Amino acid sequence: MDAFRVKKPMVKSSLARLIQMDEQFYKIEGMEGRAVSGSPKFKKTGLHLGATLLKNYGFKEGEEFRISVTEAGKIVLEKI
Repeated sequence: MDAFRVKKPMVKSSLARLIQMDEQFYKIEGMEGRAVSGSPKFKKTGLHLGATLLKNYGFKEGEEFRISVTEAGKIVLEKI
């Protein structure tokens, strides 16, 4: 993707089309590791941190963490 400057959504879209046409499953190495999904979302109810985002930063299911905000406005997650 980097060499051809192709974005992940374009690859996923093309892959889905290929799977539908060939009726076979294809796996592209490196697609899981490059997951962008899980970006933090600000909602009326507060900050939503998805499981994918937390997994990408080394958190595992069941772990506890503390959220704090620095004076510069950065959000910091600390494992407890």
